[in-house]
Amino acid sequence: MLEQKIEALTRAVEALTLAMTTGATEKTAAAKANDPAPEPAVPQDTPPAFDEQALKDATLAKSREGHREAIREKLDAMGVKKLQDLAQDQAAEFYRWVVALGDD
Repeated sequence: MLEQKIEALTRAVEALTLAMTTGATEKTAAAKANDPAPEPAVPQDTPPAFDEQALKDATLAKSREGHREAIREKLDAMGVKKLQDLAQDQAAEFYRWVVALGDD
């Protein structure tokens, strides 16, 4: 997912550079920026991609939705007080849990 966003951003930068250097029209630059990239094959059992910032953002959003106590209880159950203390495998598990929180 992150790789797809980077590729889209790269295409947009290339289109903008082309427009600025060759005087291409806005339509040409926009068309190049919106060209769909081939979707990489992702196995269905692959967990959602995340990084530390995505974990923080998802946790903050769910906390603001009223799930603060559930988040604290989950962290306590995992033996940590804050997100930064999570091991990599714990962080992946916590991210999947927090993203699904409230979907029932």
